[in-house]
Amino acid sequence: MQLEAGKDAKDLLPCAGEGSNGGRVQMLPPDTKLDGATGSYRPLGAPRISYASPPYSGALALKLAVQSIEGKTFPQKITLPLPQVTNETIKLCKDGSWKDLKDGCNVFSPKLVSKPGWFASIYSEQTEGLGINAALKSEPDTQ
Repeated sequence: MQLEAGKDAKDLLPCAGEGSNGGRVQMLPPDTKLDGATGSYRPLGAPRISYASPPYSGALALKLAVQSIEGKTFPQKITLPLPQVTNETIKLCKDGSWKDLKDGCNVFSPKLVSKPGWFASIYSEQTEGLGINAALKSEPDTQ
C-alpha cells in the first residue's frame, strides 16, 4: 500500500503481513536477481515481518486421520508453530522442493509463483514430500 501511495521503495516504513509470497519477495535485498520480478512484485529490501498461519495444517490433519484408521498412535495434542520470517531470515528457494524448504528457504521466485498473494508458508517437517509441486500441481516431490 505504501508503494501505491507513492512512497519510494527506499523510504518504506516497517510493516507486518501474512505469509504472501509477494510480501516476502519485497523483503529480499534490492539487488537480488529474480526471473519474473516486475512492478511491486520484486526485491525491495522492504523492512517487515511475515507471520503466517500454516496451510499445511490440513495436510497434516489428513495424514494423522489416515494413521488413526491404520491403528497407529500419535500425540493427542499437536502444536503447529506459526512460521515467522524477517529480513534477517528471508531465504530464496532454489527450486521449491521439499528438501529446499527443509534447508530453510521461505520465499519463491515470481517465475515459480506468478501470483504475489500466493501463501508461501508451505513447509512442515511433518509433511514430507509436500514442496512447491505438491502445492501448485498436486504432485508430491520425488527427491
